[in-house]
Amino acid sequence: MLCRRRLALFGSTLPSTPLAARAYRSSSLIPLAEEYLLKSRIVFLTGPISDTKSSDVIDKLLFLEFQDNRKPIHLHIGSHGGSVSAVLSIYNTMKYIRSRVTTLCLGHASSMASLLLAAGAPGERRIFSNSTVMIHQPYRHMAGPAVDIGVQHILKLRECLNQIYSHHTEQPIERIEQCTERDMYMSADEAKEFGIVDEVIVPRRLAGSSNEGTKSCTDDGSAVKEQKLWFQ
Repeated sequence: MLCRRRLALFGSTLPSTPLAARAYRSSSLIPLAEEYLLKSRIVFLTGPISDTKSSDVIDKLLFLEFQDNRKPIHLHIGSHGGSVSAVLSIYNTMKYIRSRVTTLCLGHASSMASLLLAAGAPGERRIFSNSTVMIHQPYRHMAGPAVDIGVQHILKLRECLNQIYSHHTEQPIERIEQCTERDMYMSADEAKEFGIVDEVIVPRRLAGSSNEGTKSCTDDGSAVKEQKLWFQ
């Protein structure tokens, strides 16, 4: 009976691919709230980005892709970054699947998390007005001589990441290299100007005092009878 209810909730049969099936089996153990979020095609990426967390996010992206690749997936980000390889795994999956992936910065997107924020579908990269973004070069804060972790590898990886930032922000590669030499913090409006996001969202309660260049969750700023999620 429980299985039937879950199938009715998701509106599909079990996916046949191993990764998608594993994601579906895991859903039977998660709270109802998270199950509802997955049904709404929302994936949260919060806290340090490890290989384990990367695998969980990828499983959900693939599951939602196999369920219906015509609908968007909403990636909500609140992270100070983490493993470069783990983030690149998520990035590659975002670019591999056919579903477009929208991104939303919940409070902060620092280091490698900012790359995923910038990698969202064009025109659908959003940030709340009181959020912050930080970009910098990889391994900047690692301890020990650079030679211990491979200078050539770091240089190639840095070049790769700079090219990704340049592609998604449409900033010249020279400016990306200059900006990532040090920790560069940006407000929501600065992140929009830099090209990391496309839209700044003002929380509903602050919509009456929104600044130029920001957008309220409601079209006319008036109260609505039925509260909806920001992307509906």
